[in-house]
Amino acid sequence: MAPTTSPDPILDVRDLSVSIGAARPVEGIAFSIAPGETFALVGESGCGKSMTALSLMRLLPDGARIDAGAVIFHGNDLLGLTEAEMRRHRGGSVAMIFQEPATSLNPVLTIGRQIAESLALHQSLHGAAARVRGEELLASVGIPDPARRYDEYPFQMSGGMKQRAMIAMALAGEPRLLIADEPTTALDVTIQAQVLDLLRDLQRRRGMAMLLITHDLGVVARMADRIGVMYAGQLVEVADRSTFFSGPAHPYSRKLFEALPESRKNGQRLSTIPGRVPPADTVYRGCRFVDRCSEAMVVCREQLPPWRETVGCRVRCHLEMGAVKAQEAAVAEFSLPSVPAPTVPLLEIENLKVHFPIRRGLLQRVRGHVYAVDGVSLTLHSGRTLALVGESGCGKTTVGKALLRLIEPSAGQVRLAGRDLTNMNQRQMRPLRASMQMVFQDPFASLNPRMRVGAIVAEGMAALGLAGDRQAAVERLLVQVGLAPEMAGRFPHEFSGGQRQRIAIARALAVQPRLLVCDEPTSALDVSVQAQILNLLQELQRDLELAYLFITHNISVVEYLAQDVAVMYLGRIVEQGPADEVIGNPQHPYTQALIAAVPRIQGADQASTLLAVPGDMPSPANPPTGCHFHPRCPRAMAECRVTYPEPTRTAPGRMVRCHLYR
Repeated sequence: MAPTTSPDPILDVRDLSVSIGAARPVEGIAFSIAPGETFALVGESGCGKSMTALSLMRLLPDGARIDAGAVIFHGNDLLGLTEAEMRRHRGGSVAMIFQEPATSLNPVLTIGRQIAESLALHQSLHGAAARVRGEELLASVGIPDPARRYDEYPFQMSGGMKQRAMIAMALAGEPRLLIADEPTTALDVTIQAQVLDLLRDLQRRRGMAMLLITHDLGVVARMADRIGVMYAGQLVEVADRSTFFSGPAHPYSRKLFEALPESRKNGQRLSTIPGRVPPADTVYRGCRFVDRCSEAMVVCREQLPPWRETVGCRVRCHLEMGAVKAQEAAVAEFSLPSVPAPTVPLLEIENLKVHFPIRRGLLQRVRGHVYAVDGVSLTLHSGRTLALVGESGCGKTTVGKALLRLIEPSAGQVRLAGRDLTNMNQRQMRPLRASMQMVFQDPFASLNPRMRVGAIVAEGMAALGLAGDRQAAVERLLVQVGLAPEMAGRFPHEFSGGQRQRIAIARALAVQPRLLVCDEPTSALDVSVQAQILNLLQELQRDLELAYLFITHNISVVEYLAQDVAVMYLGRIVEQGPADEVIGNPQHPYTQALIAAVPRIQGADQASTLLAVPGDMPSPANPPTGCHFHPRCPRAMAECRVTYPEPTRTAPGRMVRCHLYR
């Protein structure tokens, strides 16, 4: 195999292989990282990225073992150390940030106590000295009021705060190598920008090496110096950043790029990767990607592909380097009809409010309210997609549930095809339930694990008393969402994440709705599976004239899918209009910050600083006076602190709530 070393590497991984029984999730991995360098591992779920990271830390799950290879860190083979010796390295010279901070932090210990444990082990600091250093670490990762936060528990912090606290814990041992496993996957784009800038700044100041594991190519473009593409337990391409983003070499890498949603692909099918990553116990004769590759040859099935090398890139492929080049993705126009919007909108939301009472004391008296939704007005026509975007906690999901009457509104009106839903009782609402359905963010949590797929899809038809052959209807629906009819007899756990989301969509379509509320339906999916779901939603909208209220924080998905967009902040709409205009020319400072914070592939070789919005969103139980955004706004004026801005029409179909546009 071709050499993988960089000049004077601090970490040199040599032919690492891991097995779990007959499964081999990692096989023959080799790469190196130099001091101050960021090496990114990318690929779909199940490719072995996280297992590789756990192997380096020797934190493998029960039953897993390292069969071969060496992990040379600063001249020492970590695989040859005793557990006691490894414990001195783990969390000290080598530290790891895990994907989900909520499950990685101990919920019954304060943040300070958890940081102090690391300081005691690796720096021999105790008592007052440990507290002083702990507060310094919290301040260094941008946590305000570190003295107070030091004594708080994880549940008292937001997602961004918890991730920062985990970074502070990782830095407590002053590591020379930081492993970051999907460090921003669960974060909003603005908090993601803060964390990415923080990691780059810490790396620059400390000279740390970083192993970054992610499936977000925008984050890779922002952070990485070199990239390793992983598939089915092996590296298939290693390249420097500029070479990789100017033209990925391996067919799998190119497919990942082609699956990305962009505004220029609006109205077109996204390229997808057929099938899925093979199971880890698969025995291979040739290339591992052969069954999903559109460029496969006979030799690909018979022989292991060799490493081929050129300037800035190595690729494991039978194709000659001259032939390994980006090709135009074969795309098909959806030909969505561009007809004028109907006179009467399908959905009208007017001054919708959802206030949750805060009860305290022995008598549980109301002491205040959580202003989750505070005067939202939206309009949606058949055959169109309205994207509702904003940070977590701004009230997006509450709007979706309130218009479906899954949560009772406190005030306002919701009209579906001219009929006011807010004053109807449950008996009157029942016939209208079929016209509006919801697709939830986590399909595994929203599908009953004890029911077979056929029963799940047919459940709505039975509940609403729809006539007809339900078995035939279920089979037709499964085919419509790209699944086989015989899958009706399986349970949810037997499907992949993308297939479960298709089942959730089929369940929603079973009662023939006119409106679908899609709550982050692609946020937990790999880019290749996301492309399949977005293609499906486009096709269903074209064929059935469905209206989508699409709740998301993924701006790239909004650019591809939506015709209209509304930006929400702390329970209120701050800007709305046509999607291409709002994203192309954002007017509200919050919208500008959202767009600027999105990591882009374009200009990947330019390490520009992201525009980060300072701080976290205030509590909806105690919103700021005046404009709710003014504590975080770089353009705030005196008036912004006193008066909430009225809506201003800046162009036909454009609205913004900002004193800058009076």
